[in-house]
Amino acid sequence: MIDQMLYRVPGTDDQGLSAFARAGGVPNDRNLINFYADGGLVYKGLTPGRPDDKVGVAAALARVGDNARGLDADIGLFGNFFHPVRSSEAMIEMMYQAQLTPWLTVQPDLQYIVNVAACSIPMAPCERMRG
Repeated sequence: MIDQMLYRVPGTDDQGLSAFARAGGVPNDRNLINFYADGGLVYKGLTPGRPDDKVGVAAALARVGDNARGLDADIGLFGNFFHPVRSSEAMIEMMYQAQLTPWLTVQPDLQYIVNVAACSIPMAPCERMRG
């Protein structure tokens, strides 16, 4: 994981632009998701008069492991010919965090998800996987 301030507003301790990134992988034979990565940018103090507010953008990717993809392919080959093979899921996110009082924060968040449930084809089996 990397979390680094890229730009600090002169005369402040924590206002400015920060970036973060993280990635991880696990064995295929015991996990549905074998690779995950995300990263983004956050700016603190962008709005004049609101030094503790933050605005940010981020993206993430989760990849379905080879064993789970193989199982999906086998199901499609030996029975349900319309069964999709799961691949990956990606997400793009935007947020604004408003510090209203020292003890109250409000954070609207907007997300767009590509391939929900890692299904690339919108078919009935994919809908059942989304559960």
